[in-house]
Amino acid sequence: MVRLIPVVGALGVLSLSCGPVPATDFDAGVGLVQDAGAADAGSMAGPQDAGLDGGGQDAGGLDAGTGSDGGVALATANDAGVITAPARTWAWLDIPETRCGNEQPSGIGVNLVPGAQDVFVYLMGGGACWNLLTCLGGAATNITSGYQRAQFEREAAVRTLLFNRTATTNPLREASFVFVPYCTGDVFGGDAVKTYSGFGRSVTVAHKGRPNIDAIARRLGATFSGAQRVFIAGSSAGGYGVQLNYPRFAQAFPSAQVHLLADCAQLIQPTGGLLAEWNDAWSLAEPPGCTGCLMNFPSYVDFLATTYPQRRFGLLAYDDDNVLRQFFGFVQNSPGFVAATGELLRTKYEPRANTKYYLVNQSDHVMLDNPTSVTSQGVVLRDWLEQFVQGGAGFTNVGSIPTMDAGSAMDAGSAMDAGVAPDGGAADGGTVDGGSDGG
Repeated sequence: MVRLIPVVGALGVLSLSCGPVPATDFDAGVGLVQDAGAADAGSMAGPQDAGLDGGGQDAGGLDAGTGSDGGVALATANDAGVITAPARTWAWLDIPETRCGNEQPSGIGVNLVPGAQDVFVYLMGGGACWNLLTCLGGAATNITSGYQRAQFEREAAVRTLLFNRTATTNPLREASFVFVPYCTGDVFGGDAVKTYSGFGRSVTVAHKGRPNIDAIARRLGATFSGAQRVFIAGSSAGGYGVQLNYPRFAQAFPSAQVHLLADCAQLIQPTGGLLAEWNDAWSLAEPPGCTGCLMNFPSYVDFLATTYPQRRFGLLAYDDDNVLRQFFGFVQNSPGFVAATGELLRTKYEPRANTKYYLVNQSDHVMLDNPTSVTSQGVVLRDWLEQFVQGGAGFTNVGSIPTMDAGSAMDAGSAMDAGVAPDGGAADGGTVDGGSDGG
């Protein structure tokens, strides 16, 4: 993973898919920020070893040479949106109406299993930007380079456990796979084109994450109309993307159980006026029935859980996530972020049977890159994921929420300067069985 690198003098910029160790990143494509002129988080850090997934070699990984030009195969879609691609290997589908930050089209990676009853859709992470310093400073990946077939051919994220078809430890190994790249800098929630100017510099970014998801969901709904279960997951920025866009996926699969997994993407309330800045930059939209959610992030969990009571909503969280702490504007070493995370889990996840968390008391970021190596209260994350997929008794809250003064939850101090990120309970036994419609 990639360290947060300070730029623009004493200021730092946030890479929302970054972690604390200098290795390749699960979000695949987040490179080191070299200076304030680096317009995105950049180039691949190099191919990843399939051994990261804990399940042997990556039968679900990219298979170079399947296309006529020696690259990843090209998938096609008919007028109805139904995707055709070689079975059980990765292919790239161009989607002309999608747009990256550079206003160029993108697409998706697909790995199809004919007749599969399960579909696994993963949204890539990679930062966010909402002003001149964050958008020019490298805080969001792929906004100037875009993301097309060539980038996907080097994608490391599809070599992790949940995309591995030969690993018996992968509860989704027989599902059809969909990989959704990230290149809009808006946590998949925006629908705006913004020009940010100042200091003699300017950059125009198409924050089109939301209409991109609309275009993608239409094709997935047409392609997998017979699916019984659809699992949508995302890490970091992608984790926020699956939560903000859950109603779109649910609408695309009206006959399927659509379950959600957010990896290191807790919907706590940002400090100060930061949420208003994001809304202004990205033109976020709240779904019908979620009145006030745009200015109250935690209430979005209430909306999802009560609107879709037979669906499972899982959250993986580090209580002192060193990347999210900065993204939400909390002072370095302040107890505020830990308190806010704990409050979210106690009030939004613990009271319900269909919302569960897996909490680790550390300051790392993202877990799905290697779920066999993450443990909380003696429970290995891979085993918890199995219960999430099956809706078993083990889909329950895992982890110890630190006891803190509730008044410290919004102790942001002077963390935010012009919107730029700074440097720097017990299991409850609740289960979800999918209800009467067969989860």
